[in-house]
Amino acid sequence: MTRPPLLRSGAVVAAGSMAANVLAFGLTLALGRIFSSATFGAASALLAVAIVGQVPAMALQVVAARRIALGGPAAARGLLSRAGLVAGALGVLGCVAAVPLAGLLHLPSVWPVLWLVVTLVPTTLIFAVQGVLQGGERFEALAVLLAVAGLTRVAGGIAGTTAGLAGVFAGTAVGAAVALAVSLWLARRELRGPANPQRIGAELLHAAAGLGALLALTNVDVILARHYLPPEAAGRYAAGAVAAKVAFWLPQAVAMVAFPRLTDPELRGALLTKAVGVVAGLGLATSAGAAVLGPWLFGHLLNPEYATLGPALGLFAAAGAAGTLVQLVLYTGIAAGERAIGLLLGGALVVLVTLVGTVAHGSVLAIVCSVLGVELVLAVAGLAVVRPVRTLRPATDPA
Repeated sequence: MTRPPLLRSGAVVAAGSMAANVLAFGLTLALGRIFSSATFGAASALLAVAIVGQVPAMALQVVAARRIALGGPAAARGLLSRAGLVAGALGVLGCVAAVPLAGLLHLPSVWPVLWLVVTLVPTTLIFAVQGVLQGGERFEALAVLLAVAGLTRVAGGIAGTTAGLAGVFAGTAVGAAVALAVSLWLARRELRGPANPQRIGAELLHAAAGLGALLALTNVDVILARHYLPPEAAGRYAAGAVAAKVAFWLPQAVAMVAFPRLTDPELRGALLTKAVGVVAGLGLATSAGAAVLGPWLFGHLLNPEYATLGPALGLFAAAGAAGTLVQLVLYTGIAAGERAIGLLLGGALVVLVTLVGTVAHGSVLAIVCSVLGVELVLAVAGLAVVRPVRTLRPATDPA
């Protein structure tokens, strides 16, 4: 099979990813304008929890992409059956954790958390299908799925705002169910094959550990801000975190398109160098734009009170960009079977939570500077680890 050109593939996936991210940003803007600052802070904290809750889904995507890239589409049905088991287990665990989580976030009701759990079940299956399309380098179909999943989720969430915070996440649950149906239709060719059993437990566990640490590292600050700062300050931090999310997700197409080829030891080194350059350049541009134009944009699009963040929005964007570099390094490690980067990520998460929990939670700036510092050190250390990547371990090869 002839592989599609990386530049064209990157542009296609970037379009789909950008559409999904713009829609997600639109949901954040809508919530910021509709809800009070305190409720917006609660909604943002739940959205951060949702991203962390997608760790198993994201692990399924990278494992599926790696298996398909190495062994072809024959593994698709077996991978999806494993995804169904993971989705069911996630739903049960989420229901058990709903009441404690609602208390941690100072929510008046447990229903927003329960609806969030319902959303995560079909979302897990959608990510598995995305991995099948990604590993097969069917980037046009992947771009369509990214855009459709973003559209249905956001449309459902905005429609549910009339019912308050719980209504927002009930709407996203409906949107995720619609997107799942679309994803299965897009991957119908791969899913017609035999249901070859796939033993992915160890591989999935290691991928989930690394991705979980990454997503916790890049989202736990909003939860910490909600816990330690006064409600109004936590709302301002949530607004600033939007800039970090933009800088983090903007270069997603780079890692997504490069990942299947990063499994090839002969291509890995040169491809990683190019990808790091692209991600770093986009991060610098986003940070500068956020520092200069961010206050004006946030004052007009969200609420005038968020303009008081000023040039500090550049720090939020820089933190997001540093997180993207860490993500690229992690993906390279997963593609190569290198597990040391996961340990580095776990250590960095512990350092960040400890730092904020002890001495760096007195202000918005204290928390965001802590995030930026930890992520920059981690990005440099991670590059040093994955640069001399080893070849794939036999134990992680497709069954």
